[in-house]
Amino acid sequence: MAAHMCLQVFAGCYERTTFGYDLLENESEDGCQYSFKGRFTNNAHTGCIKSLAASSRHLASGSTDELVNLYDLEKNVELGSLLQHDGSVTSLSYHDDGHMVSGGEDGVICIWGTKNWECMKILKGHKDAVNSVAVHPSGKIALSVSKDKTLRTWNLLKGRAAYTTNIKKVSDIVLWSPDGQLYAVITNDLVEIYDITTATVCCSYKSNVKILSACFLTVSRPYL
Repeated sequence: MAAHMCLQVFAGCYERTTFGYDLLENESEDGCQYSFKGRFTNNAHTGCIKSLAASSRHLASGSTDELVNLYDLEKNVELGSLLQHDGSVTSLSYHDDGHMVSGGEDGVICIWGTKNWECMKILKGHKDAVNSVAVHPSGKIALSVSKDKTLRTWNLLKGRAAYTTNIKKVSDIVLWSPDGQLYAVITNDLVEIYDITTATVCCSYKSNVKILSACFLTVSRPYL
């Protein structure tokens, strides 16, 4: 039976640890079967893990210890930590391999250059904790939701807020579709999909339980 690696999977836990796995596809007479093989365990944080993001080379983890820890996926070594937020790091995301964005309980959003891990810009405007940040596929704009019950659009080329939308409840997650034509705003058990051209809801979905994570699997239709 031959095993081929399909992709890498990462996880963080409340016990302050991040894990890396290889998802293996095993060929047999009964067809393809899948299994996980442990790749690394990292115990760099002193607080529980709140957010994870990976590029082709780096894994970033944000924690209640106010740090962003960096891990080199090619060399399987820890690179160190970034300290800029005054509070838990609640959201992390990469735009290509050149930039990373972090959001925190301090209400600020930081833009990092991955070449030397310099904090290139600090975006201020939210009046409470940032829950989620999403960068448009073009890298020109970003969306963020906060405990201050606002959805903010950021002009990343100018490094400032473009406009603010007041919402009735605290939203937990915001994310873009792969083509950047749609974005989802998730509030507790409700998912609302917006069309970027009209900024109106084009479809919605209500779950029986609180939604903790979501992603777009296709360009045109979201699956949760």
